[in-house]
Amino acid sequence: SEEHDADIPLNVARIYDRQGKLPDARHWYRQAIYIDPFALAPHEGLAAACMKAGDTSAAIAEYRALCALQPENAQRFADAAFAYHKQGDTENARKYAAQAVRLDPNSPAKPLLGS
Repeated sequence: SEEHDADIPLNVARIYDRQGKLPDARHWYRQAIYIDPFALAPHEGLAAACMKAGDTSAAIAEYRALCALQPENAQRFADAAFAYHKQGDTENARKYAAQAVRLDPNSPAKPLLGS
């Protein structure tokens, strides 16, 4: 099945990720997403690898994809909110934090809402 086809590039990506070879890891996470765009793990891995590489914009794209894939998951919106905050985009940071808090009143993104 397609989801198992995505396991191979995902596993390759994780090996490169553990070795700190972020460009290679990102390439293979993208290959896994291309094969199975609805799988969560490749988006999660790519988002984390992008953050580690300092590519916040690319990470945000993955966090937004995860929000779309799991719109009931507060942590997805919190992750997006923190990435927007790191980028200095207060408006989007607050928007995503607000959704995180709606889904989970104890969300770690709550401080991003300000007063």
